[in-house]
Amino acid sequence: MNTIFTTNHAVFRANQFVRAVATTGLAALVTLALLVLMERLIHMADSPIDDAPPFNPPNVTWEEPKLVTVIKKDLPKPLEVQEAPPMPEQADDTHLNVNLTLPIKPTAIRSTTGPVEVAFGAGFPIPQYQPQPVYPARALRNATEGYVDVIFDVTALGTTENIRILESMPHGMFENAALAAVARWKYQPKTVDGLPVAFPGLSSRLTFVMKD
Repeated sequence: MNTIFTTNHAVFRANQFVRAVATTGLAALVTLALLVLMERLIHMADSPIDDAPPFNPPNVTWEEPKLVTVIKKDLPKPLEVQEAPPMPEQADDTHLNVNLTLPIKPTAIRSTTGPVEVAFGAGFPIPQYQPQPVYPARALRNATEGYVDVIFDVTALGTTENIRILESMPHGMFENAALAAVARWKYQPKTVDGLPVAFPGLSSRLTFVMKD
């Protein structure tokens, strides 16, 4: 009985020893692993950090400024502006002999009963303002004389409108001057029952004559 107890006690002590050895070995391994890990961490902390790649500045080539020779060229002389020849002076009224007349022929006024001839001075508008035309410069230079027959309407306000050329001599010389003058004429309009009315078809001759 004592022998069995002794044997069991020995086995128990052996198990305890084995456990102690196993525990101690495991602790030693853990400690060794921690030491290795700490050594690596210390080594990593002491090792320098890799620097960024070095900056290589661009290769700049400096060139000396080149001298540019400026050649001055003489500018062409400005063209001389030729003065326009003086315009011939317009003739004043003393050089004109404009024959202002009332209709050179009776004017027919159509009505429901047929044409009626209007005699000179019967119911015509009365001239109030008839400025003379300007003698054309070309006619003055050439000492040209002539006439222009015009026909026009007198409005109820006494102004002229619908001015036309009936005949002119010489052709193309005095027409514009005659039309411009007649456009400025003023009349006392014809009245019917005390009211002013328009008068169509009034004609006149403007004579252009050089005075001595």
